[in-house]
Amino acid sequence: MSNRLILYGAGVAGKLFLEQILHDKSYTVVAFVDDSQEAEGELIRDISVYPSSSLEKLIMQEPISKVVVTIPSLTSKRRKEISKRLVKAGAEAVFLPSHQKIIEGSVELDSASFSKIIGRDGSVFGAEPVSKAFGGLNVLVTGGGGSIGSEITRQLLLGKPKKLFVLDSSEFNLFKLAQNFPKKRFSGIEFILGDFGDAHLLSGLLADNRIDYLFHAGAYKHVALVEDNVFAAVKNNVIGSHTLFNTVMSHDNGKAVNIVNISTDKAVNPTNFMGATKRFVELLTGYFFHKFGNKIVNVRFGNVFGSSGSVIPIFVNQINQGGPVTVTHPDVERYFMSIPEAVELVLCSSVLSESSGTYFLDMGNPIKILELAKRLIKSFGFKPVLTDKEDISNNEIRIRFSGLKSGEKLTEELSHSQNFKRTKNPEIFLCDEFIFPLETVESLYQKLYSAFILQEKVALVEVLSNQLVGYQQVTV
Repeated sequence: MSNRLILYGAGVAGKLFLEQILHDKSYTVVAFVDDSQEAEGELIRDISVYPSSSLEKLIMQEPISKVVVTIPSLTSKRRKEISKRLVKAGAEAVFLPSHQKIIEGSVELDSASFSKIIGRDGSVFGAEPVSKAFGGLNVLVTGGGGSIGSEITRQLLLGKPKKLFVLDSSEFNLFKLAQNFPKKRFSGIEFILGDFGDAHLLSGLLADNRIDYLFHAGAYKHVALVEDNVFAAVKNNVIGSHTLFNTVMSHDNGKAVNIVNISTDKAVNPTNFMGATKRFVELLTGYFFHKFGNKIVNVRFGNVFGSSGSVIPIFVNQINQGGPVTVTHPDVERYFMSIPEAVELVLCSSVLSESSGTYFLDMGNPIKILELAKRLIKSFGFKPVLTDKEDISNNEIRIRFSGLKSGEKLTEELSHSQNFKRTKNPEIFLCDEFIFPLETVESLYQKLYSAFILQEKVALVEVLSNQLVGYQQVTV
């Protein structure tokens, strides 16, 4: 089903916008609304123009995805009024930027503009894309419909793999990906709907196909949700990964597989369950390396802008609604990188010489989230203000502090120590971390599995608090 849109503004910009998307089957414009009485009743390419007073009624009648406000000349005051009206009506608003802002590039919220906002330049890679290293190979990507997985898919396709198997448990995410990469154009791609922890599914895939590379990007990763659903996270992130690694590496068609596990800075000295489960998976990679001898590495990095649930799209949505923009703490800071940059470095990491271990990416300097919020608000043409007063001007957006969430740190880390090695790529480092004996990790996993089966949270937390995982609960 296509996304159904209402266009607010039947002027030149609205008509031009309609012409741009008429041939895109992903979108259907169901109506125009306009403030001008003269436009009422007009037909634009067989689409009726209604008075703007009918907007709420139209939203109730139609399953509307978004209202696109096609009036670039809106004042800040009018923009806020429309934002509040649409929020009240339960619709999401998208505003076309003014001509001045388009020229200045101040609201083009793509990777390049986000890099400017966070004060970080993207990596400069050579002319030879690393994706060519996977040409003619069979590759499996788990979590392929997610933010990182879909970008891995896109970059791998540039290298023309023989077969690219994209696995995801989300039907919606996989459907969106299949629309972007149709099989009639990319004949070697296969979309697999299922769970990466399903041994039967994996065995069936491996029965007919040799897998050369596995990029494991599937995980429950939203910190707040995992805090409230720790058993689901353990089942998916830890037990599912154990099943995945064991099934693939023990199968004849997977014995020579190279595995790259996507990890996170939250796995270092974890203070939340998401980070603890991801740290446990890092331990499992060492376990399976010793057990089977396959090349299996972790690649650890921080926040990527544009991913689902990341702070930047949340801030953008809050700005579009007129504020306030919520920051948890004035001193909280994070590392940031664009998704394409992170994925290219992941692919680079996968072809480095080390057979096991944990790489981490050079994320540059961390940025305070408060400063990020201020820059983002300014990029939209508003003035950020720190005040509890309700009476603020129409060109201001309020910033409010909501308090640290459960398991949230003020700062994140990328390595357990300052002992790390440089690699051939100046933006990739190898952690010098102690590898624990196979028997130790195996025993710890069995205890975790038992606590999960018995649904004993106290026992589960005790396992995750072991020094190997290092989970430490923080009080807010």
